[in-house]
Amino acid sequence: MNRIGAAMCAADEKVLWGGYELPTTGNADTGGLAYSVWTSGPANAAGEPIGDSGETPRGWSVGIHRDSQTGGLVRVHVMCADIG
Repeated sequence: MNRIGAAMCAADEKVLWGGYELPTTGNADTGGLAYSVWTSGPANAAGEPIGDSGETPRGWSVGIHRDSQTGGLVRVHVMCADIG
């Protein structure tokens, strides 16, 4: 299952950096982690990845793939600076 999550800055702030924390829960079937990241980078105002589109970053977006039904909390982080 793939999901995208985002952490956003206020409208008058600039994105400095972002990141994420994954659960450390293991996958019983493979012995590996149940979560993997397929994208991490700046997000647009809707919280979607902007890639090379040239849009102004408004937050940080992370795309997560979950291999099993294992639960856990994925945290998305963004550091913002006031530009106003």
